[in-house]
Amino acid sequence: MKYGSIKAEITGMTRDYLTGDAQLILTVPKNGIPAARDIAQETTGKTLTVGFADYKHKRSVNANNLCWELCTQIADATGVTKEEVYRNAIMHGNEYTRLSIAPDAVDDFRHVWGSNGVGWTVNVIDNEPDGRAMVFAYYGSSVYDTKSMSGLIDRLMQDAKAVGIPTISDEELTSILSAWKN
Repeated sequence: MKYGSIKAEITGMTRDYLTGDAQLILTVPKNGIPAARDIAQETTGKTLTVGFADYKHKRSVNANNLCWELCTQIADATGVTKEEVYRNAIMHGNEYTRLSIAPDAVDDFRHVWGSNGVGWTVNVIDNEPDGRAMVFAYYGSSVYDTKSMSGLIDRLMQDAKAVGIPTISDEELTSILSAWKN
């Protein structure tokens, strides 16, 4: 069973010298205390497999709003939908998984993958020698970290400039993106 994850920092380790076991000390920010309490209540006394990963800041609402504002302005200037602009910008990034799947499964996979959101797209890139289809399954920005979202916004700003749409300054963009760090 999966119990979820929380943002935490390892702030120490103690050792039980009777048993030889180690105890990691995790410090959880105030806003994570309810989730930490729930996890502790569900897992106390259970043997768990625990994994650790670097914390990735989630994208800010302002960055998401900027993304869609740029998509809308580019769409208005070019006569395509804002969703097409968004998907195009997604596909020009490197946030995808390369998969080899049976050709008759591509449409079903595209439907299931696309149900995650607007930017979740699948492109058939080539056919493998064994007849399988090589596809790139692109992730939508809903799972992007700061670096990925910054790249998406940079691509959209370049597209906006290319069609004569004024964009925000580098300083304003830095301010919006720095919201992830606060």
